[in-house]
Amino acid sequence: MYSQKGTQLWRHQSSSLAQDLPDTDGLLNKTDPYVRVKVAGNPTKKTPTIKGSLNPVFTEDNSWLFTGGVGTWVEVICMDWDPESRDDVVVKVGGYLANIIV
Repeated sequence: MYSQKGTQLWRHQSSSLAQDLPDTDGLLNKTDPYVRVKVAGNPTKKTPTIKGSLNPVFTEDNSWLFTGGVGTWVEVICMDWDPESRDDVVVKVGGYLANIIV
């Protein structure tokens, strides 16, 4: 979707962005995942944290506007929120945007 302000590169509604995450908090705890989306030249966007889930479902409707186009670097990072220490990276993927036809 294109507009005068930029390109809508990210949209999800009631979707599962990750499944079967590793338990980064140890045997008796579960991961508290959230997702950060980084698009070069734009502010980082973040989903809310889903407490205690290895199969998070993000139920809010996010529609984030980014500027960029083909060749723009994009990273999607699933993090584990930790209240007493630094958040852990669970999964990190990145790549350059290409023409995508859906």
